[in-house]
Amino acid sequence: MSYLFRLFICLGLLLGPAGLSAQLINSRADFQAALNASQELKENGLLVFRLESNHLKTAHYQKLLANKNLKAKKRKKVERLLQNMQEETKAINQTVIRALQDTFDFCPIYFCYDTSAQYIRKGGRSQVLLNGQGEKDPNIKMPDSLAIYWLYYEPAGGANTFNSLQLRPLKGQLRPPFPRQTIIRKSWVHSQSLPRLRRAVPEIQRRLQRLYERAQKEAQKE
Repeated sequence: MSYLFRLFICLGLLLGPAGLSAQLINSRADFQAALNASQELKENGLLVFRLESNHLKTAHYQKLLANKNLKAKKRKKVERLLQNMQEETKAINQTVIRALQDTFDFCPIYFCYDTSAQYIRKGGRSQVLLNGQGEKDPNIKMPDSLAIYWLYYEPAGGANTFNSLQLRPLKGQLRPPFPRQTIIRKSWVHSQSLPRLRRAVPEIQRRLQRLYERAQKEAQKE
């Protein structure tokens, strides 16, 4: 009998039924929360995709350009960097918008820039939403009655090992089996690969649909 095996047996005896029961209850709670969230999203919810604005980089470049002592050669370089970044950001965002509009129909989906997240968290439902070209359109408004969930692209770094699409309620978080993270290649986003993004996005929908169908079955048993 190996040392690790004996250790596991000892831990099991120490934890006893109470410890095992607590773990089971937590997993049941997570599962039920995932079912409830999928049902809410399908029947009474919407997604808001937070698009990258690169506002910090933009502010940095604008601060450099505001310096009257900036030499002409340096100014042209900064202006070029700013323009290239803005054009790339716009192209990436338009590709993401198209990919989602083409493939996601589990629930209504809207778009905003990351700079508008706090406004929406505080209850804002219009003024900051975007049209298909990534431009703010004050005529677009989210229904007050629908629950909001975030969807956004998160590059690797910090707590995230992989590039991914993150799915969250407006406030708080959910644990698996809710599909809170879908792995996605960075190149698919930054090379504006619409065909590959069109294939990646349905994975979120497939996982949500499976949970929703399970929620319906559970409701029929009651």
